[in-house]
Amino acid sequence: MKIRVYTFILLSFFSLTTCQKSKELLYTDIARIQFGPDPAKIPNVSQVTADTLKTQTFVYLPSFIFTDTVFFDIHTMGRLSDRDRPFKIKQVQVKNAKNAIAGKHYKAFDNPEIAARYVIKAGTVHTRVPIVLLRDVSLRDEAYVLKLEVEENDCFKLGQADLLWRKVIFSDLMMRPSIWNEMYSNLYFGTYSEVKHQFMVDVTEQRWDQEFMTKILMDTEQLHYWLGMLKSALIEENRGKEVKDHKRDEFGHLIVFP
Repeated sequence: MKIRVYTFILLSFFSLTTCQKSKELLYTDIARIQFGPDPAKIPNVSQVTADTLKTQTFVYLPSFIFTDTVFFDIHTMGRLSDRDRPFKIKQVQVKNAKNAIAGKHYKAFDNPEIAARYVIKAGTVHTRVPIVLLRDVSLRDEAYVLKLEVEENDCFKLGQADLLWRKVIFSDLMMRPSIWNEMYSNLYFGTYSEVKHQFMVDVTEQRWDQEFMTKILMDTEQLHYWLGMLKSALIEENRGKEVKDHKRDEFGHLIVFP
């Protein structure tokens, strides 16, 4: 009964966000697959395209750690199956970007160890897709992008066109978390820079990565605690100095918190 109820909720959720021309994808016995939000966020319609882009960095991890894993949620539509159903994903090249190389920057999707994890278990309609990143030395110089896309196979046709892809940008450098967007820059953190990011990490001894920032943005008390610490530390950093000597970022701009 739980599975049936969940399937109904999931289909209803996707139907709310699908244009008229795609509705035939939802009401059919053909099994289809597409990316989507964490099931815990359903039926929040605003979350349908959440997590399309994730940023990840090895910079916080000890030097002896050479792999890291990013997860994306994937969902099926159509009838449930009483058997496990494998699905396939492929890399898509991004124009004018440093594209990740299979076997060098990430474990190839057709690697038997990885492919074995790309399965929708019997009686279920959802799983998390692991993308295993590799800590190549080239990540110390610049960020690489890995765009992945669902691929049709014997078990699944494709779902809604704009929900067939996900992207991760990763490096071994200080990187702007995707949640540090324009809105939160204006409200709390100010303009992003690597120098400011490193200052925040050094002062608070926290990562200020996607996970940490998502957590504190949901807790007003914690958010203002950390912001207060940062503002006080910046005042101390600049105390007694002329404005021209106040702490600046890599672009020569003054570091400020709104």
